[in-house]
Amino acid sequence: MTSGLKFWEKRPGQWRLDHPNFREVHETTFAKGIIKEFQILQENPIQVASMVKVEINGELHDKFIPLFYTPRAKHWDGEEVQATDFDPEQGAFKQAWQSFRAGDEVAVLLKQGEARAVLGHYDNCPRLGENAFRVEFDSHPQYIDPDDPYTHWFSYYCAFGDPTYHVRMGRFDGWDEWNSQDGGMNREFDWEIPLDKICAWEESKSQPNIYKKTVAETYYLASRSSVFYECHGYCLPPTVPPDQRSEGHYFEAAKIIVKVDYEAKYYRDVSYFRVGPILFAHVTNYLLANHIKTIYRAYHLHTCGDRYHDPYEPPPVEEWELTEVGPSGSYTLPYTEYEFTWDLDAEKLSYESAYEVFEVVADGNESGIEMYAAVCTPELWESPDISQMTRQDYIGWWWNEWTVADPKSFVFKVPPHSKEALMAAGWWPEGEQQ
Repeated sequence: MTSGLKFWEKRPGQWRLDHPNFREVHETTFAKGIIKEFQILQENPIQVASMVKVEINGELHDKFIPLFYTPRAKHWDGEEVQATDFDPEQGAFKQAWQSFRAGDEVAVLLKQGEARAVLGHYDNCPRLGENAFRVEFDSHPQYIDPDDPYTHWFSYYCAFGDPTYHVRMGRFDGWDEWNSQDGGMNREFDWEIPLDKICAWEESKSQPNIYKKTVAETYYLASRSSVFYECHGYCLPPTVPPDQRSEGHYFEAAKIIVKVDYEAKYYRDVSYFRVGPILFAHVTNYLLANHIKTIYRAYHLHTCGDRYHDPYEPPPVEEWELTEVGPSGSYTLPYTEYEFTWDLDAEKLSYESAYEVFEVVADGNESGIEMYAAVCTPELWESPDISQMTRQDYIGWWWNEWTVADPKSFVFKVPPHSKEALMAAGWWPEGEQQ
């Protein structure tokens, strides 16, 4: 508890900050400060307390002090923690941290020049508290269905809190926005403000096409159009040279082989966005693959003396006689005069070249979709760096539908926070927009 100050509950849920005597009043002053640091409770999943360090007149006060700031009732209530819950030991409202960011100018209460509590924002404009964000994306061209008009998607998520309350609120282009009065998937919050008004500020930074590695390989696809023709030596046609007409067994074979030269370049795209004091990095790990496919007719002739003791086993494909051909055609085997035909279109064997094939992939310890987080500072926001952030193992969001997204199309919208953003969203108190 902040020494020399008294926190008391005037009515249930209504806490007041008071001084025990006039001497304490005389020793108390107020100043403008800047939040420099939040107390971190854990990094995975990210969690901070309503305790901050502030800088006043260029001097950092190195003790964490409470945020004595009352959040808006019923907004971001959780199953265990309500929006206005108060911790009398710390002297802080438990959820007050959602309304502040490092770098905010705040009103600080001091006793004998020592910072004791943050009372609110210095501009006197109340912040609702930040927990929701909106993500928008377009379907990747590979997944666009010409019969489906919905190619632009958007959803709302809760960034913090009990996983029970991480309910996806999906939207699609052409659908009406839902608000708190609609109930349904929004029923866990008693919102008075529609979500599209809460998440009104487009603010994200992207680092696209971060190269990771290249994987290249060659493999072969065999069609069903293959023949293995067995005959006795004396049955061979006259075109067989005389020195090959001895008694024995001959195996003549032909088949169609598709050689695939495959190259995949692995990348990651990172989008940074802020919710409250937390900086998130949304990561898409993906590959762009290039398949070059060549169709070959493969031919092989094998002779053996005894069909029972020297059975025919086809050699590796590299030892066959290869001739580049088209997707359909015919060929007459020279010795047996067997006519061999193929039609890869009828077989539905994929042989066309495919370029820039997109796929969200898991690579090593990484997932296809990842999220990193850290307490945001003005310096980190100016030059975001994922190496200074912690990978979040689980934060309750649903990512499955994002794997069909074009990673270049992600847009994140968050609650307004700065004076500029609050005015643009119409949140600045009426009569004070100057």
